[in-house]
Amino acid sequence: MQKFLQHNIVQDYLRTPSAIISSIVLVSIIFCAIFAGLITNQNPFDPMQLDLMDSQLPPVWLEEGDGRFILGTDEQGRDVLAALFYGSRLSLLVGLASVLLSCFIGIGLGLAAGFFRGMTDVIVTRLADLQMTIPGLLVALMLAGVIKSQMSMEMQETVMIYVVILAIGFSDWPKYARVTRSAVMIESQEDYVLAARAMGASPWYILFKHVLPNVMRSNIVIATVGLGIAIMLEATLSFLGAGVPVSTPSLGTLIRTGANFLFAGEWWVVLFPGLMLILTVFSINILGDWLRDAMNPKLD
Repeated sequence: MQKFLQHNIVQDYLRTPSAIISSIVLVSIIFCAIFAGLITNQNPFDPMQLDLMDSQLPPVWLEEGDGRFILGTDEQGRDVLAALFYGSRLSLLVGLASVLLSCFIGIGLGLAAGFFRGMTDVIVTRLADLQMTIPGLLVALMLAGVIKSQMSMEMQETVMIYVVILAIGFSDWPKYARVTRSAVMIESQEDYVLAARAMGASPWYILFKHVLPNVMRSNIVIATVGLGIAIMLEATLSFLGAGVPVSTPSLGTLIRTGANFLFAGEWWVVLFPGLMLILTVFSINILGDWLRDAMNPKLD
């Protein structure tokens, strides 16, 4: 972590146009998602604000387009642009929460495995190896499907968001655990750790005071890239019907709903949510690539 603080990451950022552009795009998406209620004149998921007379309107630049709905409306009269902003809010929230959960589980188990070794290391490593043999999407799909099957329809409306976060977060912890374990095994042999042990410091003090801050660099990079993967997983689960309910705004549910009307000529209902998803994940991945290079000590 000390190397990270000494590294002039700001200069690297200012010298990388792709990082600047992607961060501007991502910040704009986050801003629109957070302040969607102030930017748009309609909450597309409030039935009281919808009018069926405004349904199936094309984008404003096409014939029969309406200036009130720049990107058109769907079959329920929902503003597609407003739906994008509200849907992005939930997708970003689910992605961030699931990444934090993966980090908490993976880093915690990796610290224990790398520092205490022995049977703890064997158990954590074997569990990680076992889960990594199964694709993350399949793990998330199984978890979400099993939990969803045990709930009533009323309960699904309120708790499926948390189920999706749990499913995605639990499916992605092994990579954090493996990276943390390897870093801890290296750091635990450094002179400052050996000196702390010689001075009588407790293992938990050494672990959280000295070792943990120095293994966070790699995990920050992985978490940045993992955020884009988590958003894609949420969209995939929702599109397959194992994610959040259709009545809940997310990019996945918007794509799922729009796909039903694609061959009816309402291409804008599915195209723009898909583009928003691609733009969000692409911006996050570009930032992740830059952060990986910026935090690589070999490039310092």
